[in-house]
Amino acid sequence: MKELLVQLPPQDVIALMSSLRLGSHMTSNPQERDVIAQQVSQLQEAIDAAFGADSNYAGYLAKLSNLDMDLHTLEADLQRSEAQQDFGAAFIALTRSFLALRTQRAALMAEIATELS
Repeated sequence: MKELLVQLPPQDVIALMSSLRLGSHMTSNPQERDVIAQQVSQLQEAIDAAFGADSNYAGYLAKLSNLDMDLHTLEADLQRSEAQQDFGAAFIALTRSFLALRTQRAALMAEIATELS
């Protein structure tokens, strides 16, 4: 595989790691899991070199990973409701929760950009 070197802002690096971790949990394919594990390892090496031990990287990653997992779960619930054509009170509550989490995620991404840039 060819290497691609690009500069990414800290919030994008953390979002990529969160996405890889989520993908690792979501796949049942062992080969995909191995590929993702390799990507996580390579990205973690780059992160360690770039951020060092003094940053808030780990805390931000934990927060973002939790939000991304919750968003994924809510999205799946919304898709099930849509497939069942169930657009009642539960669907509205799920939608509101989803939107609130998206707002929290955007605020966290802005905080990461400010704190780690």
